[in-house]
Amino acid sequence: MSFINFSHLKSAISFSSCCLLCLAFVLSLSVQSCKKVDGDPPSVALSAPSSGFVVEGNTSFLVEGKASDETGLGNVTAIISDLVTGQIIASKSVSAEGLSDNFSIEIDAGDRYTPTKEYMLRVTAQDLAGNNGSGFANIEIIEFPLAFRGLMYASNAQQDIWNIAAWMKTSDTTTATLAGPTGLNAVSGILSDDRNEFFVLVQSESGTLRSYDQTLFDVAYVNELNEGGAFPVLTDIGMNATSYFAPSQVPPYLRVFRDDGSSKGDFEDMLYPGTAVCVTDSRVYAGAKGVLGSPLKLDAYNLQTEALAASINVDWEVLKILEINEDQIAAFGNKNGLGYVDVIDKTTFTKDWELSLDADFVDAAAANGQCWVLTSAGLKALMVGSGTFSNALATGTYHALAVDKKSNRLYLGTSNGIEERTTTGVLLRQIPTSGGPVKMIAPVYNK
Repeated sequence: MSFINFSHLKSAISFSSCCLLCLAFVLSLSVQSCKKVDGDPPSVALSAPSSGFVVEGNTSFLVEGKASDETGLGNVTAIISDLVTGQIIASKSVSAEGLSDNFSIEIDAGDRYTPTKEYMLRVTAQDLAGNNGSGFANIEIIEFPLAFRGLMYASNAQQDIWNIAAWMKTSDTTTATLAGPTGLNAVSGILSDDRNEFFVLVQSESGTLRSYDQTLFDVAYVNELNEGGAFPVLTDIGMNATSYFAPSQVPPYLRVFRDDGSSKGDFEDMLYPGTAVCVTDSRVYAGAKGVLGSPLKLDAYNLQTEALAASINVDWEVLKILEINEDQIAAFGNKNGLGYVDVIDKTTFTKDWELSLDADFVDAAAANGQCWVLTSAGLKALMVGSGTFSNALATGTYHALAVDKKSNRLYLGTSNGIEERTTTGVLLRQIPTSGGPVKMIAPVYNK
């Protein structure tokens, strides 16, 4: 009688299984080693545009060429970027199929604000394995030309009751008047936000920020702060690309609003009631009333940190602040029936000129390195380089001043309309208005 040694059998089976597993692993490695790993990028042949191509900003153009890959294409992407900073100003992707694909991509040449300079166009094809191959061309984008579209204006019908309207160009030779809101209380500042195509105004009574569509004056938003009591709240308005800035007579004294009108915060270092504001690329300038015996001031705040950077004492209340050129700002105001102007170096924040007017200050405007000042006696040019004034360019009773920086045309608000004049004061035409004397004017542009 024979016996089976099961322990030996179990060992034999285990050994056989191990051998089979090892054989399978070896075969697997052999099969994988036979496969080709795709590490080769696609090729891109860019046929249009070629280097040296010139295009106007805020338009579009076609990017054309051929992409190829041995194992299959996935997509093609065109990117326009700044040659120096690498900032991407436009990007567009399309799907690609097969081993070869003729692509055509319509891409935007930036927007209305893209500056004139040379840019890099990079076209990248990606294959199914994730490999990328690119073609390049250097192109030039020319800044979208600025165009004057018209004027927004505020008429003072009676004490603290205001009407808003706009005189707009519908073509090179045709204009139309758009009727806006009427009977508004205590309007204290207006501007045209051409980036959003809004008209924006602030009201000092209770503090309100209002915005209207530029086309039909439809309400875009209203932010009512409902504060201040007997004291005026918002006294002026300025803006940059993302925010509105409004000085206030009650704390907090310098308010910031988002471009949708919602409250964004305030400048904590602004410690005195605000009277006027001007926003530049790096700073916010604010006029302030002294309290408890402290002096009247002009403050400069760092736009990024919101901290007080510099301050100048003045002997009069600042009513308007303008950036008059790359190096200087000017502050305007009144004291005892006379107007005053301080021209201030932006870098050192010291006074280049301290000037007085022969009548009380009414309004001022600046464009292209030139500045004009309106008093109760009429209009003069401020000669910034010498710190002097021209002879009268226009005499009479005027209430507001604005300048078209495209054509250097001046617009003066009268008791029943707006006068258009050259920079030397020559009267070109009279634009009739209704609703009372025109006391605020804001130019409107296409960007």
